[in-house]
Amino acid sequence: MRPLATVVAAALLGAACATTAGSHSAIVQVTPSATTAPTAVPSPTASPGGPAPLSAGAVPAAGVLYVWAADDGIYRYDGATGALTRVWGASTLARESAYGPYVLGRHGGTTLLRWDGTTTQVCGGGSWSDFSTRETCAFTGSGGDTAVYTSYAGTDGALVTQMIVPADWGAGSFAWDGSGLELAIVRGEARPEPVRQHRRSG
Repeated sequence: MRPLATVVAAALLGAACATTAGSHSAIVQVTPSATTAPTAVPSPTASPGGPAPLSAGAVPAAGVLYVWAADDGIYRYDGATGALTRVWGASTLARESAYGPYVLGRHGGTTLLRWDGTTTQVCGGGSWSDFSTRETCAFTGSGGDTAVYTSYAGTDGALVTQMIVPADWGAGSFAWDGSGLELAIVRGEARPEPVRQHRRSG
């Protein structure tokens, strides 16, 4: 794990790229800092140990970034104040969105770490999920439910969830295309073993 000072330097580089190229790195967004510090929602899983990161102090141009640390915690760094707060853990940073990065829980579920420090579970509790560029989530059910579902925010902001293939369809892994309109699903099918016949003379 790189020290935070290195990550902050990368954030500054990302900010410059955002200004000139209209993009930024996967876990950095340069935004004006809120006037009050957000209340972080604690991770449901304790850190297994290891050194927690230390803040390099205030670097206002860094904006906000999330750091995945050696103690398996995910921390929110606020460049305006230098505050470094653990907001999640036992998850893998997956993809950035305009609202913040998505993290995939190792025991299922996908959570959005919003740039303001709050968290929202945005996808089901299954073992596999993927987000489209249109912020639609596809995920498998919880436990033994292997059906594939999609969920997205409706016009009223409420989460709309629907099944797209049932459990007996045999869905495996899946991924959205670049447009976020089509979902490719790998299907497992049992095939009978070929019958081999041998003829012996004599």
